[in-house]
Amino acid sequence: MIKNIWIVNPYGTLPSEGWRDYRSFMLANALASRGHRVLWWISDFEHRSKKRRADAVFSDPLLPANVKVVPVQSRQYDRNISFGRIAYERSFGDGFAALAPGQEAPDMVVLADPSLFYSAQVLKFVDRVGCKLVIDILDLWPELFKVALPSWIRGLDKLLFSPLYSRRRRLLERADGVVAVSKDFLTITNVSLETKSCISYLGVDLRQFELPEASEESRAIKKFAQGRLVVMYAGTLGDAYDIGCVLKTISLCEESRLPVSFVFAGDGPKRGEVESFCRQHAESSLFLGSVPASNLPSIYAECDVGLCSYAPESTVSMPVKVYDYLAAGLYVYSSLETEIADHLRTNRCGEMYRAGSAQSLFALIEKTLSDRVALADGKKRAAMLGREFDSVAQHDKMAEFLLDLCEE
Repeated sequence: MIKNIWIVNPYGTLPSEGWRDYRSFMLANALASRGHRVLWWISDFEHRSKKRRADAVFSDPLLPANVKVVPVQSRQYDRNISFGRIAYERSFGDGFAALAPGQEAPDMVVLADPSLFYSAQVLKFVDRVGCKLVIDILDLWPELFKVALPSWIRGLDKLLFSPLYSRRRRLLERADGVVAVSKDFLTITNVSLETKSCISYLGVDLRQFELPEASEESRAIKKFAQGRLVVMYAGTLGDAYDIGCVLKTISLCEESRLPVSFVFAGDGPKRGEVESFCRQHAESSLFLGSVPASNLPSIYAECDVGLCSYAPESTVSMPVKVYDYLAAGLYVYSSLETEIADHLRTNRCGEMYRAGSAQSLFALIEKTLSDRVALADGKKRAAMLGREFDSVAQHDKMAEFLLDLCEE
């Protein structure tokens, strides 16, 4: 029997917007391929670019025929951690409440979490129509808010944010099922053993890494590196990603004359600082800027190590970038003592350094340079582990979990 399933998430990108496939799209695709109808609720204000979406975007030609996008008018905001962001989410919830009654009632609503400031309106609707509710945990709020607090008050974060913890707990208790992008997230959020749950990693489309064509960026790396160890950072350039620590490490490597090259690709608040640093340290650092996602496989093919650098107390468990690194067969350096650390250690395809410590990261680089045979073996193991995180398989698993719940 064909099901009508709603995916509610103000964030993310549509397939034609030029970024990697987002969770909502991958799930919608998996459900649509099984013949089910999907209504994808998304904000008309795009989080990454902080710009309004054009109306034409919502008729995305890359979407399956039985997937429809509903744009929800939402307030704009400038800073990710701000009262403006809260107002944005509340306005999304209000917009959903206004539009939802005009649509055919769903069999199930998949609500992306964190949803602290828009979930109330969704819950009211679910209770009114009596459909199933599944929470998809993509990140951890309010745990993430702790990082934004002054250091002298961080120890009181559980008390300060207790109303938000209570709100999330009530939401999870109400759910018919819970999906999470990592094992850690199920544990940290204390999902009841009685609640049906599923782990569905974000993963990566492995087909993109089979035979990557050379790009302008990959050719630039080959010319720049000239046989040295190449350490790659791809992603957001911001405070949460320990960028200052990475730059200090580069300076240490230069002082010790280590044969290592660092490559950056991405954008964000610290772009200017990184770009300026790379100009001043041009012999060891290369800044590619923001590059098309389609060029990343060829870029990774010229590198040895993928860097997952996160600031101390980060709540990230399985970083999106690590799936790319593994699929490309890169050895991984990570500052996260979370689920990703277990995978890297068990499969011997990466190592951890102490978050915020340039000396710790420097020591890893020295160790890697001292044993290139071990590095080659680690890269092969990384590629093998990467096969476990195929995004198509991961979202097929999630779709089957949801459909089984629908039948109960």
